[in-house]
Amino acid sequence: MSESPNGKGRGRQVGDPFVPEEPTQAVRDFFGPAFSDVAEYARMLEDEGELRGLLGPRDMERIWSRHIVNSAAVLDFMPRREGREVLDVGSGSGLPGIVIAACRPDLHVHLAEPMARRVEDVVDNLGLDNVTIHQARAEELRGKGKADAVTARAVANMSKLVRMTSKLIAPGGSLVALKGRRAPIEVEEASAELRRHHLRAEIHEVSSIMEDESTYVV
Repeated sequence: MSESPNGKGRGRQVGDPFVPEEPTQAVRDFFGPAFSDVAEYARMLEDEGELRGLLGPRDMERIWSRHIVNSAAVLDFMPRREGREVLDVGSGSGLPGIVIAACRPDLHVHLAEPMARRVEDVVDNLGLDNVTIHQARAEELRGKGKADAVTARAVANMSKLVRMTSKLIAPGGSLVALKGRRAPIEVEEASAELRRHHLRAEIHEVSSIMEDESTYVV
């Protein structure tokens, strides 16, 4: 960390060098056969994530723990039967959609992202034939089909997320939202919205295999 003129550290800025985070053996074991694809995805984020505005400077040194492993927390909540449809709204650079697609080739994963070019190169480079990219916002997909699981990470608070996605969830399906420690507060604040859309929320704390902080899946 370098010092600013007033003596306070300015933190790493765009273009500053960084030491990429290395996946632990536990991470390699967790991803198993999907590890090579996931590792290549992490490499692409390391190489281009900051330049293309996909990740902030503070994220670059924690791509595995903060983004890849964090996104993998949704895997236990994906449909068990093959051929099911998963829709990742506000996919951005492909989190968690790309991680799901790499780990569950039996699922058909749809990535909804207005700036589709953010994920097109990733899908092409990894050769993921179970991914469809929609250059659209979640609201623009209403009436065009429903998914067995709708995922969202860093998109909106629960109230807004419910309004955005409720009509995209197939009967018997679920919204799977990645949240931080404020998850219980967000769910409480969204209680009226959840009732209005006939949804019931459950909060699951998922321990990270790389750091102390847990991920909350709603």
